[in-house]
Amino acid sequence: MMATYSRPHYDSYRDLAEALRRKARAQDLPCHLCGRRIDWDADWRDQWSYTYDHDVPIVAGGDPRGPGRQAHRR
Repeated sequence: MMATYSRPHYDSYRDLAEALRRKARAQDLPCHLCGRRIDWDADWRDQWSYTYDHDVPIVAGGDPRGPGRQAHRR
């Protein structure tokens, strides 16, 4: 039997991340960490693809639905 894990807030996080992606892509905003261009069409596993970077990391007690900025996955 395969274990299932609950991911509370995942849907709202996904919606938040997608809203930021649309806004940042429309304005062609760079990575807020390094200032380089984000490859908006790259596969999500690519190190240069987009990810939602939380202002306060989840492991440091940040809210999964909290504010964030665009960044490279790496």
